[in-house]
Amino acid sequence: MTTVPPATRRRLLATLFASSGLVRTGFIAAVTVAALVAEDLLDSVALAGLPAAAATIGVAVGTTPIAALMAARGRRVGIAAGLLIAAVGGVLAATAIGLSSFPLFVGALFLVGFGAAGDRLSRYAAADISTAEKRALAISIVVWAGTLGSVVGPALLETVESAAESLGLEGLAGPYLLGTVAVLAAAALTFFALRPDPLS
Repeated sequence: MTTVPPATRRRLLATLFASSGLVRTGFIAAVTVAALVAEDLLDSVALAGLPAAAATIGVAVGTTPIAALMAARGRRVGIAAGLLIAAVGGVLAATAIGLSSFPLFVGALFLVGFGAAGDRLSRYAAADISTAEKRALAISIVVWAGTLGSVVGPALLETVESAAESLGLEGLAGPYLLGTVAVLAAAALTFFALRPDPLS
């Protein structure tokens, strides 16, 4: 068995921490306004919960194929690939708002959730890089990063909505642009910094 220096383990855990924090910031910001977007697109609250439900279903559906990709290609590739899918979903969500297309918006949120499954699986990468006695702590650190992101995301909503309007876009597209940028940053960080791969 290859001995991994403690400094390398700490660096990999810091990468997972930062990546998960970024993803959750974008994901929670996107889901928080999903009902408002649905109501705006449909002029009704009847289906306002459907986009957020689609995101949740996306996480459930995406977990198995992304886990299979990780088993075949490693945690780094699996997480990064999932996050790229989530970024595509973010772009499509912003586009759907501009086009006033509710079906496209629901499909986009499904993709956001599908790709975000890669982030949910990053806690297993934290377990991979840890010694047995520190495994629970490593997992909790990554989960805690997600909790921080869940606080930061909603706090930025007013700012990103104003930024979107200043660009001539719908204000509610702002959280999806924030989500896309945050997820792309997390994907790049994971792909380039999560080396050696936790599964190795």
